[in-house]
Amino acid sequence: MTERKIDFHIHYNPEIDSTAYEAIDRARERGIVAMALMGKQLVSPHFNDFQEYGKEIGVDVFSGMELVTQDGNIGMNIIAIGFDPLAPSIEKWRSDLENKDIMAQRYKAQYEYLLNSGYIFPETEEANNILSTLLDGSNDQGAIEYCRMISDYLPNHQHIEVDKLSEPETWKETVEKYSDIPEYSHMLEAKFLYKKHFAFGKPGNFIRFTDTNEAINRIHSAGGVALYSPEGSFEQEKWDRLIELQIDGIMAWHGGKLGMSGHSKDVPLSVLKNALRSDLLILGGSDYQAKDWQAGVGNGEMFISSRRLGDLRKYQKQMDRRIFNNT
Repeated sequence: MTERKIDFHIHYNPEIDSTAYEAIDRARERGIVAMALMGKQLVSPHFNDFQEYGKEIGVDVFSGMELVTQDGNIGMNIIAIGFDPLAPSIEKWRSDLENKDIMAQRYKAQYEYLLNSGYIFPETEEANNILSTLLDGSNDQGAIEYCRMISDYLPNHQHIEVDKLSEPETWKETVEKYSDIPEYSHMLEAKFLYKKHFAFGKPGNFIRFTDTNEAINRIHSAGGVALYSPEGSFEQEKWDRLIELQIDGIMAWHGGKLGMSGHSKDVPLSVLKNALRSDLLILGGSDYQAKDWQAGVGNGEMFISSRRLGDLRKYQKQMDRRIFNNT
């Protein structure tokens, strides 16, 4: 008998309900019985409807968010799973992140930064329409959309080649990370420009991320778990710091075998052994986004046992018990 599949990292667009239903349908087709449905920085206000739909077709749907947080001047990638999507701490998060005036200010600053850096934007009707939606805050793609436009525009190609020569390690890292992923293999220059100018700590970022400790506390207050998500860039110092901040575990499958990000080594075995000894969660998933790794199997080598679902449920029950005992 084939063991049931689990995938705690499947994406949808929180602003487009149909993407959630499509992801749940795809999960069922792939034999997945439990999944975490991930929005980037957001969760849909209709998430309870997605969960009900999952029950109807035999898929246990956990709420999820993929978050970039900030601990001092260090960026921390966090995955939140199993929280109440309508909890006050999550509702406030949503209202803060959906503020279009704040988004418009950020995207305007990023646009002006790129112009001052010598890049040229195309002047086609399509490009102008995209710029208009970015500058008024109604397009949430932001910096990566700018990078796509610039990298696809021929007058910028010489500038980008100079950028590659000035930051060869950044270009090498970009190629190694994205060239084997179908969704991104055609936009390596755009990804490179993003890493060079807009990644955490870069001068064009202009984003105020949620404090890491605050993010973990918000997730816990909503009944969820918070996990470190290295995604191919595991750092021991970050892991040690997150343990101090009461992190609940680590996403140790990322589209590949345990401890791997795709075909690349990521989380050391010693870290996983210590996490088990400390009763921390070891979860993971395919990072399925409809165009690259497949739900339930990632690059074809990923398999997450249904026992991990039991681990999550047991851990959350223990959390609830600790909260009850402290009240």
